[in-house]
Amino acid sequence: AAPAPTLAPSAVASANSALALPEGRPSLLPLAEEGAEGEDSKAVPKEDALAASSSDLAEVAPAAPATLPPVAEEGDNGDLLGSETGGPIERLLRECGQSPTLDAVPSLGDFISDYVDLQDAAKIGEGTFGEAFIGGGRVFKVIPIEGTLLVNGEVQKTADEVRAESVIANRLTQMSQDACPDTGVPTANKTPGFIRMHGMGTCRGSYPDELVSQWEAWDEAHGSENDHVGAFSEEQLYIVFVFENGGRDLERFQLHNFDEVRSLLLQTILTLAVGEEACGFEHRDLHWGNVLLDRCPGEGESCFRLRGVDVRVQTAGLKVSLIDFTLSRLQAGSGEIAFCDLSADPELFQGPKGDVQADTYRRM
Repeated sequence: AAPAPTLAPSAVASANSALALPEGRPSLLPLAEEGAEGEDSKAVPKEDALAASSSDLAEVAPAAPATLPPVAEEGDNGDLLGSETGGPIERLLRECGQSPTLDAVPSLGDFISDYVDLQDAAKIGEGTFGEAFIGGGRVFKVIPIEGTLLVNGEVQKTADEVRAESVIANRLTQMSQDACPDTGVPTANKTPGFIRMHGMGTCRGSYPDELVSQWEAWDEAHGSENDHVGAFSEEQLYIVFVFENGGRDLERFQLHNFDEVRSLLLQTILTLAVGEEACGFEHRDLHWGNVLLDRCPGEGESCFRLRGVDVRVQTAGLKVSLIDFTLSRLQAGSGEIAFCDLSADPELFQGPKGDVQADTYRRM
């Protein structure tokens, strides 16, 4: 396979690409002036602040603020954003590091072929808005966007919706770095626990025959709940996220002993703690299908850094990766807040009573 392209520009590069969206759409909004009202301005309960009173942490790094800056109201966008150039698709192309013109957009087959021979790709899963394929040690998340064709009974995601997810995936991938690539200064917060993104791109066209065949093979073996991908036309647009292969999800993974259970819990908790400390990260959809585990017998330790303090965890031969940031929220380095408005999807809160995941959404 051809070498993977470099990561797309960070959220910092797209600081001026935010826009006002219709009510209920995920947003990328700059921070309001200090003192503005917003739900994120509520103080963090004292008992929920992770080691906030630790004198050891206070000596190593300044204490984190008890609150996050408030989010700008949609009505403030005109004043806060300044001039905005280009439309939603152009903004997405820029976020992907692509030329901001549709004429330069590659076909779906050509884009994936840069990473793996299509004959070697196989479908491994699906979601309401897209399909997942694997090949060449990488996972490809393919989401149709901006089209009029309903996807599994749902309206296709917009370019702005998936751009919010791309900003989040970029920021979390950067959190595995030990130091700032621009300055070389060690980062105060680091975790290897978020799935790493190798690249992303906007594509167009119908599904290549090789992937259609793989979709049909998976359907025959598992019974797909999604519409046949052969229905997409030559004009269909997609966003493709290219991730590392993080292994098997917790729902299907067999833990062998207490040490593995402890490693799973510690790696997951530390990853969430580092993400929250670094950028106010909230996953908002962390069920056991979005926790991947991979057996790495040669890796005895995993290193995290929280508020400048290095924390080493005995892995028991397991590597944990958190995935799927469609519903997530964080504050990018530019000051933008990337999030999905969960209240716009009432079905999230209407699951069966007694189901742990559905009950958790209602408590949220």
